[in-house]
Amino acid sequence: MSASAANDAAQSSARVLEPRVSVDDLKRKAEQVRDIAQAQVKRVTSDELSRTLVIAAVGVAVVVSFAYYLGTRRR
Repeated sequence: MSASAANDAAQSSARVLEPRVSVDDLKRKAEQVRDIAQAQVKRVTSDELSRTLVIAAVGVAVVVSFAYYLGTRRR
């Protein structure tokens, strides 16, 4: 067997062992990536929203406390 024939045989057997990628496989993978990205965006958004709400609640509590303090001093 010549070197060229051996090389051709090795390449053809390698092609047989490689899994075929279909359009459906690519579509499923793209959908998985999309789902993961959406889940991460929701998680980050909800964390940021919670943090903003807590800061706003603390701010309102400070303003109300200060207003109460000023109101009690004037009497």
